[in-house]
Amino acid sequence: MESAHQPFRPRGVPRWILWAAVPVVLALGFVTGMAIATYRTDSTLQAETEPTITAPTAGTATPPPQPSAPQTDTSFLIPTTTTNEPLAPGQPGEHPLETNSRPTEPITAPPKFTGPATSLADAKKALASDFGVYSHEGAVFRVEYQRMTHTNGGHSLVGIIDISDYPAWEKAVKDSPVALTAWLQKAAERVLDASRRDGFHIAWAVIGTPYQRPAGFADNEITAMDNDTYLVIRRLASTLDHTKTVISLRSLTSLQQSAANKAVTSSDPWATYGPVIHFDGTDVYRPSRLAGAKPR
Repeated sequence: MESAHQPFRPRGVPRWILWAAVPVVLALGFVTGMAIATYRTDSTLQAETEPTITAPTAGTATPPPQPSAPQTDTSFLIPTTTTNEPLAPGQPGEHPLETNSRPTEPITAPPKFTGPATSLADAKKALASDFGVYSHEGAVFRVEYQRMTHTNGGHSLVGIIDISDYPAWEKAVKDSPVALTAWLQKAAERVLDASRRDGFHIAWAVIGTPYQRPAGFADNEITAMDNDTYLVIRRLASTLDHTKTVISLRSLTSLQQSAANKAVTSSDPWATYGPVIHFDGTDVYRPSRLAGAKPR
C-alpha cells in the first residue's frame, strides 16, 4: 500500500543537473563557434588566392611561358633619314659637284697642304686644302679647283661652284661683297708664287652638267649636249693679273642680267680668264659626264 501512494517523479535527468550543465554548454558553444569561424575564414582566403585554371580545349596546346625580350638601349642612336636619291645611271663615282645636287654623304676633306705652292699642281692642292668652302653671314658654298683653258690658249686654275650652291654665291655678292672679295684675294695670295712662275690666273665659275635645262641661266651660258645633258658655265670672278692678288668680281647687276636671259659680254678679267671648253684635244678639263659628248 505504501508503494502505491508514492508521489510521481518524472523520469530522466534531474533538473539540478541541467542547471549545473548550462555553463559547460555555453563554454563548449563558444569554443566550437570560434573553431568554425577560424576554419571558414582560412578556407575562404585560400579560395580567393588560388588562381582559376581553365582546362585547354581539345587539340590546343598551351605554350609554355616565354621570357620577356631584353630591352635595347637606343638612346645613343642618331636619327637618320632615308631620302637619299641615287646618282644618275652610269655615273658612279662622280664628284659631288657634277651631280648638281647636294651630296647625300659627307665630302671627304682633301689632304691638308701646308707647303709653299711653287707650281700649278701645288697651287691646286693648296686651294683645295685651304679654300674649299666659303662661309660668311649665312652664305655657304663649296669650291672644287680644276685646271682649264681660256680663250687665248693659256691656262687658268678655276674654282668650280656647283649650280645648287650658286644662290649662296649671289647672296655673298649682294650682302657682303667686301668679305667675298677679301676671301678670293687670300686664295690668290696663297698661290701667288706659283701663278707668277707658271703664268696662270685664278678664276671662279659655275660649271654643271644637269639632265634638265636649269632655270635662271642665259642661253649663251647653256650648251645642249648630244648625250641629253646641258653644259652650264657662268663666269664669276678672276685675278686681274697673274702677278697680283687683285680680284675682278662680277657685279650683281651683271648676274641678274644673265638670269633674265640677256647675253652679257665683257672684256673684264672675270670674263676673259674664265673657263672655256673646246671639245677637242686642247681641253685640259672636261666634266666626266661629258666624256665623248659633243654640242648639238
